[in-house]
Amino acid sequence: MDPLSISAAIVALIGAANQVAIGLNKLASLKGASAAILQLNNEVSDLRLILQETEPLLLRHRQAAGPDLATCAATSVDEPLLLLSIDQARNNLMDVESLIQNRLMTRLGVIDKLGWLLDQDKVRKAKENIRRAKLDITAALGVVSS
Repeated sequence: MDPLSISAAIVALIGAANQVAIGLNKLASLKGASAAILQLNNEVSDLRLILQETEPLLLRHRQAAGPDLATCAATSVDEPLLLLSIDQARNNLMDVESLIQNRLMTRLGVIDKLGWLLDQDKVRKAKENIRRAKLDITAALGVVSS
């Protein structure tokens, strides 16, 4: 697997997480923001921290593996798992961004109370999906770097 494709995927995911964090920070700062928004914001922040450590970890692992072809072959088998986890996380973040932009905030940047009432379950599911994505990436990193 091309290390550049993993690096590009990580950079794209960090960018998506930053965009979602901006929207969640706006929501969290508004009067009447719920605890679920704050929890979702925490999950996204945790995901961002994990992603920022991913590329240096993979680089250290590749340098430690050196020219050992057996280790490199095992790594190349496991990296698609990491790419799949990153792609799923990106899709989850895009869903959250869409939810924020289309349902939870009005065009004036105010919490849409009706949208919030209708979509509380979606916010809860988004939080669970981001948490699962965070765990999947962490597990894939463990497999790749072991």
